[in-house]
Amino acid sequence: MKKCSLLGFGIAIFLPAIAFASSGIDWSASMMQVDFERPAGISEPDFECFGNTIENPPFQVTETLANLGYDNDTSDPSIDNCFQQAGDYTVTITLIDNAGNTTSEEALYFQMAPSDPDVGKSNVGPANCTGIVADGSTSCNLYIDLKDRFQNPVTQINQAEFYSGTGEFEDDANDETRFRSGLRIQDSLADNIPVPDGANPITITDNNTPDDGRVHFSLKAVAPSIAKAGLHLAKRIARVLTFSATVEIIGEDGDPTGIPSIEIASPLTVQFDPPFSLRPEGTSFVWNAEEGAQGDIVLTLGGLDIGEVDNLAGMLLSQNPEFEYLNEPLPEDPFGIEERIINHSTTVRPAGFNDGVVINDNTSLALTTEIEYQIGELSVKYPAGGVGMANFNGPGGDPSEHDDVIGYNVAPLNFEVVGADIEGGIVGDEGQMVIQAVTGNDNTFQLGRANTDFRQIILENTARLSRGAENIYDENDSYDFSEFELDFDESDTVIVEFENAGTITISADTTLPEGRNTLIIKNGNLVIDGDVWYDDERPEDSFGFILVNDNQEVIPPATGNIFIRPDVRNLVGTFYADGGLMTNDSLEPTIANGPPLEDLNTGHTIQLLLTGTLFTKNTLGGSLIVNDGNFFTPWGTTDNQFEARKYDLHYIRRYIEDLNPDDGQNGDNLAFCAPIAGNCDENKNAFVIRIDRKASLFTPPGFGDQGTIR
Repeated sequence: MKKCSLLGFGIAIFLPAIAFASSGIDWSASMMQVDFERPAGISEPDFECFGNTIENPPFQVTETLANLGYDNDTSDPSIDNCFQQAGDYTVTITLIDNAGNTTSEEALYFQMAPSDPDVGKSNVGPANCTGIVADGSTSCNLYIDLKDRFQNPVTQINQAEFYSGTGEFEDDANDETRFRSGLRIQDSLADNIPVPDGANPITITDNNTPDDGRVHFSLKAVAPSIAKAGLHLAKRIARVLTFSATVEIIGEDGDPTGIPSIEIASPLTVQFDPPFSLRPEGTSFVWNAEEGAQGDIVLTLGGLDIGEVDNLAGMLLSQNPEFEYLNEPLPEDPFGIEERIINHSTTVRPAGFNDGVVINDNTSLALTTEIEYQIGELSVKYPAGGVGMANFNGPGGDPSEHDDVIGYNVAPLNFEVVGADIEGGIVGDEGQMVIQAVTGNDNTFQLGRANTDFRQIILENTARLSRGAENIYDENDSYDFSEFELDFDESDTVIVEFENAGTITISADTTLPEGRNTLIIKNGNLVIDGDVWYDDERPEDSFGFILVNDNQEVIPPATGNIFIRPDVRNLVGTFYADGGLMTNDSLEPTIANGPPLEDLNTGHTIQLLLTGTLFTKNTLGGSLIVNDGNFFTPWGTTDNQFEARKYDLHYIRRYIEDLNPDDGQNGDNLAFCAPIAGNCDENKNAFVIRIDRKASLFTPPGFGDQGTIR
């Protein structure tokens, strides 16, 4: 059997000259019949032979010798370009003259071998290699595809010198091992070979080369293919690597010569995804009792096949302010346990918030995370997620502009005070208010008028209403609100004057009297131990509560306060008090709010909805905002946070909003929200002041200066 390679212009079959010379016959007009038998199972691609398109073997071609180029006895007719497909062939040639005489059949046997790889027909493949995890273990199967000019697989070659001329990527977001330098090759002889550059190619070998003309190998990545998205976030990106392979020349006998000179180069698109993304969840930081402002961030680790990853350690990067861990970022050895941890919760807190924080227009909150681990001897570290970065992450760093940003939570990162929310604006002079920190306003503190102008109006109205009034109570130290029911049927004002500190109690659920009425309390306190309502059938009803003290020198005042029991859900009315509004369950009126929130089984955890208007000596955030080490009270500053908390409306009620009952999560509080258990208000804060404008539209007696009421 003769083995030939497909070189240059194809294979020429030379007929024996003796067959023409010995007969004396003019063979030039004679016919030659050629019978081809091609390798079994080969039918593609079709090719031409003697001008005939050959489709399926076996086949027979008959041509005149003249058409084959024979013009004398010494010519050698040839069969050109009939053997483009590699394989084993049997060719039988028979000469036929015009009279039908034939020569003896002569069978020729050929093994057609592929020739040199053709640069235009060979490549490094496949065309893409995406969606692979960069864990140092999961591989993308590649090959150097070797074909000759007729697209025959070049099966004689099982190795190649291989390299990539692609350098590092300038926008690589990896902080330790770079993506390009972390690429690894595996072939049949070696594993984890770094992808070489052009100056130092390596030889990759495929000892199991099948009959497909491909040198197989695999590509792994230690570091993901990620690009920077602004300052502290990363996005998945496909990288184009140019791979080059140099292979041996095929000799005329069809065997490799050992001389490498044919270079095949082609771009390859690869994308290796990060094995971990830390997606922060639960991004509202809640001012919570003695713990300062804290929030639970669930770090959800993406990627199931984590392969060779060792020594996983989570990191938090943060800006304005700094954050600190309240517990371990991740278990010390999350992969040493029987079930590898996929989800892990950790709690972080803005640093320094035990002592309060100044909230102003320059305050912005952003949290970014990094993940760090090792694969073998290589360290990997990259931005793994973030939240609140839209206005912080630098030019082009708005994650909403990138669909492929890894581990980003689209929710804003806010300080949320699950305490008081005054809907419709602050009552009084907004220049003297503490605004909820989430709105980013200044850190002044007084709720209600800071000056005496509004109180002067109240005192004048109180004096006017007291003159000649018949409904004045001054004999006892305590009264129940129900005792005044008949008085309000006859008059619009009831006045209670205490010589010493006294108490009026609304001891049960109460519907306020018909019409516009006011209860004036001098030198006493109001205790509310039941829900207070207006009659829905009387929309023009309004009611005012005025608590004033004769002695303004006592600070904080022991009287002029409103105390609400922790289970009260609903209040209505217009309230003015020289003291403060508080919630506690003390038998005697106590200047304090109830115990700080620890869980939903203790403390004052039922939502309170006040529909009306409030003028009291409270702050909104005075115990949460600090300036020069001091907190704010209605009368100045103090370094005692507990004292400031007594008058902070955020501590009238405290709970962490969770309106998904029976979902298996801690904090289910559907039964704790107002105004009716199980029927929660749309405002999720624990204490809601909903301005109803009755103070200005249907002004109760004593609140006559409408210009000061909104």
